[in-house]
Amino acid sequence: MEQHTQTTSLDHWVHSVLGRTPDEIENWVTIFTQSKIILQEVVIQRAVEAYLRFGGSGQEKLLYGPFCTMANKVLEVARLYIPDLPPFPVQDLLFCRNDPVMIGSGPLGAAHRSPDIAVISEQTLRTIQQREKYKVTKPQHPTTGITWTDPFSFIEIKLFEKERHRLAKVNEAWKKKVPVRTLIEAPTSEALSTSTDTLDQSATMHHHTSFPDGTGHKRKHAFASDIAIPPAKKQKVKRGQQDDDPSPLEKHETPPEYYEQLASYGLEMLSCTNGTRHHFFQCLIAGDIAEFWYGDATGIILSTKISWILDFEKFAAILVAIACCDHGRWGLTIPNLIPPAPQNNPSLPPISLEGYSTTMQHETYGEVMVTLGSPIYVQYSLVGRNTCVYNVNTTPEIFGGPLVIKMAMQSILRIPEHQLLILAENGDAHHHLPKAHMWTNRTSEWRSKDGVHGVVFPSNESDQYYEERTQCFIVFTTYLSLESVLTPRNMDYLFNQLLDALHDLRYKAKIIHRDISLSNLMCEMRGPARDIFWLILNDIDLGSAVGDNGEPTGRTGKHRTGTLPFMAVDLLENTEATHYLRHDFESVFYVALWCAVKLVKPVTSKDPFSAWGGQDIEIALANKKKLYDKGALREALESTCRLSPDFKAYDWWLILMWRVFKNGKKTVEGREDMRDMEDFDRAMADIDRDDLPEDVSCDDETLEGTVTYKNLKDALLKTRRMLKKRIPDLI
Repeated sequence: MEQHTQTTSLDHWVHSVLGRTPDEIENWVTIFTQSKIILQEVVIQRAVEAYLRFGGSGQEKLLYGPFCTMANKVLEVARLYIPDLPPFPVQDLLFCRNDPVMIGSGPLGAAHRSPDIAVISEQTLRTIQQREKYKVTKPQHPTTGITWTDPFSFIEIKLFEKERHRLAKVNEAWKKKVPVRTLIEAPTSEALSTSTDTLDQSATMHHHTSFPDGTGHKRKHAFASDIAIPPAKKQKVKRGQQDDDPSPLEKHETPPEYYEQLASYGLEMLSCTNGTRHHFFQCLIAGDIAEFWYGDATGIILSTKISWILDFEKFAAILVAIACCDHGRWGLTIPNLIPPAPQNNPSLPPISLEGYSTTMQHETYGEVMVTLGSPIYVQYSLVGRNTCVYNVNTTPEIFGGPLVIKMAMQSILRIPEHQLLILAENGDAHHHLPKAHMWTNRTSEWRSKDGVHGVVFPSNESDQYYEERTQCFIVFTTYLSLESVLTPRNMDYLFNQLLDALHDLRYKAKIIHRDISLSNLMCEMRGPARDIFWLILNDIDLGSAVGDNGEPTGRTGKHRTGTLPFMAVDLLENTEATHYLRHDFESVFYVALWCAVKLVKPVTSKDPFSAWGGQDIEIALANKKKLYDKGALREALESTCRLSPDFKAYDWWLILMWRVFKNGKKTVEGREDMRDMEDFDRAMADIDRDDLPEDVSCDDETLEGTVTYKNLKDALLKTRRMLKKRIPDLI
């Protein structure tokens, strides 16, 4: 993730993401300062003091309530201080404590996580209370009906020892900021829970400081009467150490695990909201130090830091700027998609793109209206193509069967998917590829440089990792997913077709697919009786054109490609490795193993593939490399990767397939041994290896002819007789 993250100044971030110029923010800061908002608004003053006291005692979870009270009060009184402030697009916007409520999965599934504070509308809170509650998976983590589509944003607050120590200094600085004559004696918890000054009856957030728990009862927030505000603890100071002022913000290093947690929320917001999020932004607060995040398919943009307490007026101005965001600023407006009429309620983020529409050109029917139906698939990825697939209807009707639309943020450094499909058809290698009816590349209408990334970093093209992206729509025939039809009866038949398809792409059309995964494998039922299983190799948008030697000849982008659980070892080990056909073949093996282990039986114990599919590439690499050890696969099939009873017949099928890749590894090791031999020169007939003729040079594409289509087909053929004996109706 680090290579996809860039930093810009806070002013630049606010201008680019929230659309407010530095002059506007500075004007609001001046108004808040001259009007002495801290002194005028007792609720804000008490909330900040409560935050400092709870922070000084190291009670992180008790910080959420005071922060929400402060933020909501700022939004409530902003119009009293700022003349001509336009109405907030989301007029019932709230900062609301979420922790410990787990945000449940949406229709397409998601992880269960518990952000500290949700930025959400009051209307959404009411709809959540009417939903069927999610099953409580962990007693200590209650769940409600909330999903990742509901909040507009999140705030995560962290408080460890160094933040606690800094807050003690901030507390002293705060007392200097607020004159002694206006300081209010620390209120009791009873006063905080009953005083109308603390929670003004007119404030919209009064009843919604926190979400209801799993029982439907409202959880007590940080100002509940059973929580006492402790006195601030005095910090020990070493002799000679100046403890008057907090350390400069630039010296505060944010721990990587803070970023990882915030990244996980961004992942869910982009991946588990049915394609409704074009981007997201959120805030991380460590003690008093706040920094803002923006994320989309091209990467993450961080702001520089600000002390929300010591620079309160500016932070309050940024809160107002956030409240001024419309759906487009929140990332809820998808370029080139028209929302259904009537317009969505601004207080309710869309839960899906159903009913949205766009126009595309058809070679026969001309302009066609494409209307989205139900969601089928959304890519689970933070940075990448952000692919989502929906059922669609077209006007006029262009095909006699069901259709889907694939929407993706395609890198302009890669060959567009529809062009690769045309190349395959021209090379007579399209028989196992999906039928595309219409496509459009929106490069002339929208590119990522037209959005926030282009504003913040206008010269991003020179960045080593940044990939300019554009929106691509393709309408395909609808197919069945492989996992919905795969059985022991047809597995050998379909995977042989997969090897055929990859071989034809490489040698007939000179294309490498480069992203073999379970989700990219489909099936069509053919024949008069619709009883012939025909494999469809989907999602060729990461593919590349290659030359006779199997190496890329066209644009391939800046990043390695593939789906982590199914990526070849070489590609995980070396980001600069050339992607050959043999790497796609290796991915075929991982998909087959995955299916034989997981497809039928639910994994009730520890998932043997959990280490393959996490975000840690090093862990995935280490676990895959273990399979190369002598006897490792056979042992794994009897223990950690025990085959499903239905697919037990495929044990030798998998073992012989894997032996092809092990032979390739031995060839590589043999090369290395040759270089280390003392008689290397004699063995090579005293010829420098760099001067060898081309016909005897190293064959990296097939590892000296070991990892080939023929060898893999032969390996599967050897087990055919055994399979037929074990599976009488084998196709």
